[in-house]
Amino acid sequence: MGERVKENGKFVKITREPGYLYFTRGDPIGIYRTKMQHRGRKKSEQPSKLVKKTTVTRKQGYLYYIDSAGYLSRAKMRRGRRRR
Repeated sequence: MGERVKENGKFVKITREPGYLYFTRGDPIGIYRTKMQHRGRKKSEQPSKLVKKTTVTRKQGYLYYIDSAGYLSRAKMRRGRRRR
């Protein structure tokens, strides 16, 4: 689906911990994490924590995400509806 992103010739990887949601923010891309919320529990007061700062810059038209293996990946964003 998506392709892994390289930084200085190496893939960007983090170690994921259970119970946390990982996301990307900013340009250059920073990888952040926050405690997962569950129904019925009190909202977490902890702010998002920076896990890793990268030098990767965003390219327009791509969605950046952390895949299940912990690598920074990107996928081409689809615009409009695709016919089947």
